Amino acid sequence: MNEFDIIISKYKVMLEDLLSKKPLPFNDKLRGSLPDSSGIYRIFEAGSTIFESVYVGESINLKNRIHGNHLMGNRSASTLKRKHIAENKFPNENAVKNYLKQKCLVQYILVHDDLERVGFEHFVISLLHPVNND
Repeated sequence: MNEFDIIISKYKVMLEDLLSKKPLPFNDKLRGSLPDSSGIYRIFEAGSTIFESVYVGESINLKNRIHGNHLMGNRSASTLKRKHIAENKFPNENAVKNYLKQKCLVQYILVHDDLERVGFEHFVISLLHPVNND
């Protein structure tokens, strides 16, 4: 196996790990369920397939990014909110927040190494084609 094959094999295992995690709802318990650690996350609608992801991202602090920016933040703090509003799917940040609370779930895995986290994020985006990623 060459180095490229080793990285792809590792990312495949990591993707299986991400997709096997128990999905967390965007509810009042979400903030307490998320770590202050770095990792990759996937937001999706309940009942959808893995190829119908809403958004995939990486963060050095999953709690701040998922809860603070995507759920509670404004469009300047959340690419997900900005895209939903720009594409006229929702009129404002509060409407996106309600959508997340009513229809969406999130999964995450911890990835501490910066290069690995960014590389894995790109790998996941290229395979799952989330609708709100650039």
